[in-house]
Amino acid sequence: MRTKASRHCCSKALRLNIIATQRYLHHHDYCATPLRPPGQIKAERFDPLNSIMYIHYMTNADAALFPIIAQDCLCRKARMADRTITRAYDEALRPCGLRITQFTLLVAIGYGSPGSIGELADWLAMERTTLTRNLKLLENEGLIISHAGAHHRSRAMTLSTSGRAKLDQAYPLWQSVQKMYREELGPQGWQESHEAMIRLANVGR
Repeated sequence: MRTKASRHCCSKALRLNIIATQRYLHHHDYCATPLRPPGQIKAERFDPLNSIMYIHYMTNADAALFPIIAQDCLCRKARMADRTITRAYDEALRPCGLRITQFTLLVAIGYGSPGSIGELADWLAMERTTLTRNLKLLENEGLIISHAGAHHRSRAMTLSTSGRAKLDQAYPLWQSVQKMYREELGPQGWQESHEAMIRLANVGR
């Protein structure tokens, strides 16, 4: 613990920074970690005189980057569009108990009948571990069937009778969202959107 004399050695500027930070943390209900051994650390109210604080000073160069990134970042805009579109399809498919990721996965299995999980992962541009986890959930629900793949020691998936019935139930719900976006974008905008997404996907491969 610092002595009373050492506390007064802080400069006025640093004191103002500490006070401002304390008010911010208190307003947002944040907690800081005091200087204590790991076994004794616990969440508590911010103590500016017994804590390490990292202060980042923003330069004019930093500030100039923010609008450029906010306006031009392709990934940010793609993720915004992805969240909005995914939300629309998920909401429409809710009555049949599927999410759009599950729906498209069932369609991919039924449409392509890939010879292995690896081929399906490549086709969908998904990480194999993520795909395997999603496939397991669908298999547990009885919507797909696992069997020996076309390659040595590989596993493949096919739709079960329940899976095909689930797709029949989901199709008109999916189609309603498709119709909404077609009408909003118009024939040309609809076609250009598909072409742009295909080009972007191919650039990253």
